[in-house]
Amino acid sequence: MRNFVQRALLATAILSFSYIGNGMGATSEEITGVALLDEMKAETRLVVAVAHGVRCPVMRQNYPAFLRLIEEYGTRGVGFLFVNGVPQDSIAEIETERTKYGTPHVNRDESQAVLKGLGLKTVGETVLLERRDEKWMVRYRGGISDRVNFDRALSKARNEFLRNALADTLAGKEVRVKRGTVFGCSISFR
Repeated sequence: MRNFVQRALLATAILSFSYIGNGMGATSEEITGVALLDEMKAETRLVVAVAHGVRCPVMRQNYPAFLRLIEEYGTRGVGFLFVNGVPQDSIAEIETERTKYGTPHVNRDESQAVLKGLGLKTVGETVLLERRDEKWMVRYRGGISDRVNFDRALSKARNEFLRNALADTLAGKEVRVKRGTVFGCSISFR
């Protein structure tokens, strides 16, 4: 795992992102040239990439939901990749946050190439990628759910966007909601 993370950080310089679609939400995005993803184990068919940040209250409210998804889907061939490219977040702060909330390893993306390559612009934004014919296709892009925003935190989400997208994809179905609302903190890009 440590070796994978080191290679992943080195691979950020060769990311590219292409968008193919009609602009109406029924899109087919392909992530190409992502050595970081290509080095995932062959049995990892799905990857959830998450834009991470330590100062975002919405992200903190969503940690338990992310941990439940990791527990539920991590054994079913789904990989989870937390990426922090927030310029203000130090490695020490990221590690403190990770330890406090029990999240898995967080990859530091100082160049922001991974975030840009995956099209992640908001802390807490996710992208569900499926490996098909050696290509990584975006099946879902958006927030984890509609449970938390800056004004409120519901006791239960009305829409479990990411969970539903994972279930649909694993069942071989078309994802019903391809884009979900993202609540989180904007990432400052250099």
